[in-house]
Amino acid sequence: MWFALGLVSLILVLAAQIRHRWVSPWSGVAGVLPRTPRHRYRYLQRKDSYLGIEVGVPVPEFFRFELKRERWADRFFKWVGLSVEKQFGHDGFDQLVYVASDDQHLLNRVADSPELRDAAARLFIDVTEGCRLRHVRCAHGWLVARLDRGTWIDREKDAHRLERAMGVALKPLDRLAEALRHTERPELPQGRRDPYLLPGVVLVSISSALGINGLIFLFRTVVLDDAFLVDAWPVIEWAFWAGSGLLGLLLMAHLWLLGRSARAHLYLLELLLVGSFGAYATAAIEIREANIAWDTAPAVIRSVPAVDKTVSRSRRGGTSYFVHVTDWSNPADIRRIRVSRDVFDATQPGRRLMFEERPGRLGAPWARLIGLQPVPIGPT
Repeated sequence: MWFALGLVSLILVLAAQIRHRWVSPWSGVAGVLPRTPRHRYRYLQRKDSYLGIEVGVPVPEFFRFELKRERWADRFFKWVGLSVEKQFGHDGFDQLVYVASDDQHLLNRVADSPELRDAAARLFIDVTEGCRLRHVRCAHGWLVARLDRGTWIDREKDAHRLERAMGVALKPLDRLAEALRHTERPELPQGRRDPYLLPGVVLVSISSALGINGLIFLFRTVVLDDAFLVDAWPVIEWAFWAGSGLLGLLLMAHLWLLGRSARAHLYLLELLLVGSFGAYATAAIEIREANIAWDTAPAVIRSVPAVDKTVSRSRRGGTSYFVHVTDWSNPADIRRIRVSRDVFDATQPGRRLMFEERPGRLGAPWARLIGLQPVPIGPT
């Protein structure tokens, strides 16, 4: 059951990721800063700590691109020929700003507009208050700048500092938006103007879906599943080859579909960071579940004594109960088994627990706790 559910979950997560990356618009609350253009913003928080702020101004809906500070990695991948970024012949702009887009309509507009280039460069120069501009993204009618706090200070000052930095960024951001507003509507749709955009979105969505799905089912396996592998090495070997195959397919698809795109190395880094984890995690979980779900061999009953029991409490208040038993496959080792509270309370050192063990469809033996072995009642 869990094997099929894992595949269904992967498809649903993939669909949600594609929709989020391609369709979902950016949103924020209306800004109230005095003497600033119409804008929206939202704080980026973790619990009560401010990590950054996003501020957006409206622009025509037919643009979709990203501007970021050009760094050594961008120059390296341009040098090896993987990524190709349009150069505009202005060192003050070309060496500072990386234009992550293959939309020729946008590139022509950047080339023809000194005001646009100056406003974009000023964004990466003018932001102060100890904050830094991570990127400027344009999609779905909003031009959004993300500002991150540059230092670690108290949380209240973080919010004020980010707000002041937002006020500094709004002027060049609106100048950039104004230059885009004066651009004629292109005749071709986005997908034909930028042929690398949709394949890139699909590839990174697959990468994210593999990572999210793998993380969800790893959590389920560790926290909720009552079955466990007696010998995990066969699953690890299968997962290594299957995960390497998945990752290899993603990388080959990237080179075939996105080679020489301005975004090629940005997508590649996400595939290597997220996709590699997702490929191996999803492969390991699906192979583990197939090994269990497809196993039709008869069970062998094992009866082993408990040697100890422990309780584990998480920071968020969760409590897990474990019973330690002699490992029947290697009597010199101790195996820790997650159990219910009732089994935990009823177990004392020396009390025997009963397990059913099967060989596994893929050669990885697995077992499941049946319960406590009944205590024989002696003569009265």
